[in-house]
Amino acid sequence: MELQKLSNDQAVDKRIYPDLQLMLDAAKAEGIYLKIVSSFRTTEDQEKIMEDKIAAFQEKGYSNQKAKEEAAKWVAAPGTSEHELGLAVDIKAESSISTDKEVYEWLADNAYQYGFILRYPSNKVHITGVGYEPWHYRYVGKKAAKKITEAGITLEEYLGKTE
Repeated sequence: MELQKLSNDQAVDKRIYPDLQLMLDAAKAEGIYLKIVSSFRTTEDQEKIMEDKIAAFQEKGYSNQKAKEEAAKWVAAPGTSEHELGLAVDIKAESSISTDKEVYEWLADNAYQYGFILRYPSNKVHITGVGYEPWHYRYVGKKAAKKITEAGITLEEYLGKTE
């Protein structure tokens, strides 16, 4: 995979960069300022994130096993994260200009036009196995994103990978 650096030292798979930049520009033209807070990460980065999440649950009094189970609801196992593919971005508001609520509403209405889908919707936790993440968008291409968004389904449902 060839990575394309973003202006804030984040990076994405070079193939998604043009559509990502178009989406950022379109939002900005409407007064919505998107900030990519996480994008490509290595397996080692993902391991650290998982370790930190497990430790956070242990600090709350969870046993090691229970902490691992809870962490797995929020953090993809190393080697399985879409961030490791360079196809996922976590998007928040440029806080001094826009709010997260404005950003998430804009993304819900527009991201598919640029090939991105909300990866973990609140009403599909039972299908994705991952808690609601309004900031996590996955690039699937414009055609697939349109179908997924219009049908109100997840990537798993689109690919026929549900139980």
